[in-house]
Amino acid sequence: MRAVGGTAAVLRLDIGDVSSFASFTSELGERLERWGASRLDILVNNAGVGIFGPLEDVTTDDFDTVMGTNVRGTFFLIQSLVPLLAQGGRVINVSTSLTRHTSPATSVYSASEAAVEAPSRTLAAELGPRGIRVNSVAPGPTALGRVGEPEEIGDAIATLASEGLRWVTAQRIEVSGGALL
Repeated sequence: MRAVGGTAAVLRLDIGDVSSFASFTSELGERLERWGASRLDILVNNAGVGIFGPLEDVTTDDFDTVMGTNVRGTFFLIQSLVPLLAQGGRVINVSTSLTRHTSPATSVYSASEAAVEAPSRTLAAELGPRGIRVNSVAPGPTALGRVGEPEEIGDAIATLASEGLRWVTAQRIEVSGGALL
């Protein structure tokens, strides 16, 4: 990272443990200050969990784990980090193409990701006065004959975070290689 002029830090966070967000936010704020930065420019929510199974096999623990991590964790992490977000910052939530199409045994997972996409639009309106854009990226299976590579999904996220798409907010960008054309 330094070879190309950047600085990086690894901070540990369990997205399923909302009680740890205050200390994480404090640690991140301190790290930013050490770097001479006062604000966070981009937040990408990419952590999540998928537990798949037919309706009759889904337990309340499965349901709570998926919803707690994917929905509750994402929502409250955004809430925790909003004070650190810069004017004109970006929040990008990674969901799934399963919010647009169906696949057996994915009901809890797809519901959790739909519950990430909906607040993305609402938060875009709420945070818009600060110039903060909120969008979601939806990876998925592909019509191109293969699953998208992490770099391809990352390219879409980087582009959405860039100034080149500075007028895009409250959108769901599908990055599935044309799934279900």
